Amino acid sequence: MYFSNKQIILGFLYNIGISLAGFALKCLTPFNDKIKLGVNGRKQTFNVLKTHLNNEDKTLWFHCASLGEYEQGLPVFKELRNYHKNHKIVLSFFSPSG
Repeated sequence: MYFSNKQIILGFLYNIGISLAGFALKCLTPFNDKIKLGVNGRKQTFNVLKTHLNNEDKTLWFHCASLGEYEQGLPVFKELRNYHKNHKIVLSFFSPSG
C-alpha cells in the first residue's frame, strides 16, 4: 500500500498527539476523580478481554463513544447476535458516568 508524505506526517503527528494526551490524562488523575475512573477503566479493558477471549474466538467488537451511543446501538447489537451465533460480541465504551 502506498502512503503519501502528507499521510505519513499526519500519522506521525497523530501518534505524538495521542501519546501526549495519554500522558496528560495520567498526570491529571490525582486531581480529578472522573479522569481517574476513565484512565483506570481503560487499563482494565484489555485484562478483561484477555480473560474472556482467546485467539481462536470469532469476535465482533464494537466500541461506542458514550453511554448514549451504546444504548442506541443495543438493538443492532442484539440483532447481530442472531446472525453471528458462532461469534463473541464485545461491546465497550469509556464513560465514567455510565
